[in-house]
Amino acid sequence: LKNPVFFIKKILFGKRFIISMNQFITIFEIQKRKVQFIFVLNSSSETLSDIDTRMNRLLTSDIIYGIKIFKFVYRLTDAVLLVENLEINFVIGCKLLDPVSFLVFDNLGNIKFYRLFSFQSENKSKFDVKE
Repeated sequence: LKNPVFFIKKILFGKRFIISMNQFITIFEIQKRKVQFIFVLNSSSETLSDIDTRMNRLLTSDIIYGIKIFKFVYRLTDAVLLVENLEINFVIGCKLLDPVSFLVFDNLGNIKFYRLFSFQSENKSKFDVKE
């Protein structure tokens, strides 16, 4: 049996906060007399190393599987995967600077700057990252 990776990340969107356990990222909201469950997001990776949020974006980093960027939609009760980059490996930390820029830290001490860009493919907007 694997030991769970458990951490409370940070306050998000005012009264909301994230609890991450293994591959599940759960978002809660603090209300007057209770903590309300909002939704759970499956990052589909059991080796999450860090998560960060900014505005309606959630960046997850994984030491083996790279990074994923999600966008919260519909009053922040659901999330859509914008980007999944499996080529950025050995990531131990990440930091969103704004909705399109972020830093990635690897286990060798390198810090890299990435930017999200969009392009048209099959009449749909798609996203990718560029170093």
